[in-house]
Amino acid sequence: MQEQAWIPPDGCQDLVGIALPGGPVQWHVYALSPQAETITLPAGARLCGFRLAPGTQVDTEALLQRTHALDLDDGQQAMALLADTCTLDARVEESLQALAHAPSVTQAARSLGVSPRTLERLLHRHTAHPPAFWRSLARVRQTAHCLAAQPHWPLAEVAALHHWADQPHMNLAFRHWLGCTPRQLQHDPQRLGLLLQSGYGDLGPFTP
Repeated sequence: MQEQAWIPPDGCQDLVGIALPGGPVQWHVYALSPQAETITLPAGARLCGFRLAPGTQVDTEALLQRTHALDLDDGQQAMALLADTCTLDARVEESLQALAHAPSVTQAARSLGVSPRTLERLLHRHTAHPPAFWRSLARVRQTAHCLAAQPHWPLAEVAALHHWADQPHMNLAFRHWLGCTPRQLQHDPQRLGLLLQSGYGDLGPFTP
């Protein structure tokens, strides 16, 4: 029997090993997803995943060539392979951090001492996504954290706190990224729990 899993966008690429019953381990590099996905897995499959920092560039071909003999439980060797085949430009890391914490792309660029256009060129070159993509993803994830910590807050107040133009704009963004509204997410503990796992834009425990 097959199993389904809902995967929310976290801004990260992943190295994932899948061990089928009685079969070899299959390793895959999953690109960061711009939207939530539902994946189907064979029953009894075992998984092991390694989440890469947002903005990491991966030499996918070299990495997968070296995973053919990698055991699912050999985390130390997997980390060594990732260290050899992945790079993260310090400017990209700093830019993504700024976007995760600023209320707008313009203010993030200002805090970095660059123009919005320079910031866009940098992120397009290294992540294939513009600053607005990263700012919106961080805001959706941070809003979801708020919904988990303060489930009884009025959604209009949650929207204002996280710099959405209004509640309908927040709803549209949630539908785009997660395939559901904030209210639907509030009533889905399983999906809300998945969004609380580590990922891009995390600010730690939410405090009003």
